[in-house]
Amino acid sequence: MSLINLQEVNLAFNEQVIFDQADLTIDAGYKYALVGLNGSGKSTFFKLLCREILPDSGKINQAKNCIISYLGQHSLQALDKLAHVYDNPELTAVETEMNELSQLIAAADKKAENDKDLPVLLKRYTETQAEFERLGGYGFTASIKAALAGLNLPTELIEQAPITLSGGEKMKVALAHCLLRPADLILLDEPTNHLDLLSCDWLADFIKKSKKTFIVVSHDRYFLDRISDKTIMLEGHKFTVYSGNYTQARKLADEQKQIQAKELERLNEKLNIETAVKQTFLSHRNISGYHQREKVVNSLNAKIKQLKEQQIGEKHLKFSFNQPSSLGEKDYKRLLVSVKDLSKKFDKQLFQHLDFSLKANEKAALIGRNGTGKTTLLKILLGEELPDSGEIKLYGDLQIAYMGQIINFPDPSQSLLDYLMHDNTIPERYIRAQLANYGFDSSMIDKPLRILSGGERHRIFLAKLINAHPDILFLDEPTNHLDLYSIERLENALQNYAGALVVVSHDRYFVEKIANKIYGFVDCRLKEYASYEEWWKTYLSSLNSSNIDSLSKEKSLSATKTTSSAVVKERKATDSNWNKGKIRALKVQAQNNLNTVLQLLTRNEQFNQTFLQNTDNTPQSYEDYNLRLQLGEKAEELYLELSEELEKDEACSWAEVQAYNANLEKTISNLEKLLK
Repeated sequence: MSLINLQEVNLAFNEQVIFDQADLTIDAGYKYALVGLNGSGKSTFFKLLCREILPDSGKINQAKNCIISYLGQHSLQALDKLAHVYDNPELTAVETEMNELSQLIAAADKKAENDKDLPVLLKRYTETQAEFERLGGYGFTASIKAALAGLNLPTELIEQAPITLSGGEKMKVALAHCLLRPADLILLDEPTNHLDLLSCDWLADFIKKSKKTFIVVSHDRYFLDRISDKTIMLEGHKFTVYSGNYTQARKLADEQKQIQAKELERLNEKLNIETAVKQTFLSHRNISGYHQREKVVNSLNAKIKQLKEQQIGEKHLKFSFNQPSSLGEKDYKRLLVSVKDLSKKFDKQLFQHLDFSLKANEKAALIGRNGTGKTTLLKILLGEELPDSGEIKLYGDLQIAYMGQIINFPDPSQSLLDYLMHDNTIPERYIRAQLANYGFDSSMIDKPLRILSGGERHRIFLAKLINAHPDILFLDEPTNHLDLYSIERLENALQNYAGALVVVSHDRYFVEKIANKIYGFVDCRLKEYASYEEWWKTYLSSLNSSNIDSLSKEKSLSATKTTSSAVVKERKATDSNWNKGKIRALKVQAQNNLNTVLQLLTRNEQFNQTFLQNTDNTPQSYEDYNLRLQLGEKAEELYLELSEELEKDEACSWAEVQAYNANLEKTISNLEKLLK
């Protein structure tokens, strides 16, 4: 079933063409990755689907009753009106209407049996109840809290008003609401920008398991590969759909371009031959043969034009790095940097007893969760920060180049050409060629630096860096502002760069492609890992161990006992299950039950919605429906009580948790029987 169909859509802003005779079909149930250059029209496409803007011409057909959920700027503005992050004004309004109808039905029921209002009220109540269930029903609050937990929003923020949250925290709340909205098609524009590694992992699992249709824009290729089964490439103002995830689609697209390039070369060769033959016929006064060849030439020109039009819009970036001037062939394995027993602390310990070395032929990646000190370590190596303790040695007179996450220019009024020419002996013609390779055509080179976008700032800064012939490149999140095409060009350049590299990046795809040494932060320590995957497993293991240790840790029983340690002592005296092994097993069992009940609540809502839409229900089905409602409410109540008890950590009563578990398992069993 098709949800969206675009037919010959055209759109332009002033003289900038966005879509030219664009066709596209979005089928239900698929997870689409949408990729294209920065400025190619990905966000504009989302606005077209949501009717925020209209095309200049063409048709956008949408399936009947198809609901679209879009995470846009208006989503953040709407959040500021909520009292709590889990509030749903639409759901609350429907629930209020249900309650009012219940009162009217009760009043009408007390009147005469032939009251004509009662059937009308009952019908309205059934319709309102169906809408209530469609919007999430009584399970919405539990679902939104579970989603916010998955997106790693701190527990203490759940009860706060969204207006008090930071921009990143608001984005998580808006994302959770967007995911849980009763929509057929969900549009996500760079959803991982404000998420940490664990949140990205949760989001990928959520999308993969969902039955809804998704279109996702992201520069995180590993994330796209995990979630997508179809890929839309926006090139030359048109859409092309490929089966498979991003990596598979990229391979297919490259193969097609190679075939097109060979075909274009073949046609041009044939055109030259046929043009020469045509001229020969003309010189020999063979008019009939001349006109026949003229038709062949015209046909070839038309085919060549068609192939060239398919290549319009493709940028031909070519990043390249000048090789270090201080290193000879025998020096590529010599030691450049040595770090021993390095420690740094601000409000909390960032890292300690850190050892690190870098040779002239090594490309090292620094990975870790946010806040572990990756950027701080770079600044210490560059001499911009001082360590608390430890030793750093740089060997030789090294040329060092650094690109941070934010690019500021000394003189923003300088033109791009003047910026690269300054303090440079390279001839202007080479600088112009370099600018072209970095995606700046002749119309851009005389414009001031201040008008550049984030991605363009990074590209021009990279171009400046490489002219210095650096021995070591330090790059801090270099892919953040680049589109996928630019990232791939940068990867190719770094792979061919013969100097040393230290890069901080959260982009797993990028790290695995360019790094030959991977250093990862875990528990304030830096260690070398064989792969990103090995570090990730170690990090998760450390995280789980920390959670278990935090849960089972006992407070000191000194003369100055705190209130919480007194509670722990009381629990230990009264709870026969107080030992670490049983607590861990009980907590795992409780968490499994919580996950199961969330899934059952979702299935329960689907069953109830199907029941309300059915016109020939039996008396038994009405009884089952009422029982499902009761069990669903009980399951949600137990879910919230058990979650609240588990949050108490050491002050938690494991005897109560065990009782909640038993009660919840019984409710789950009864509900599962009704959902078969």
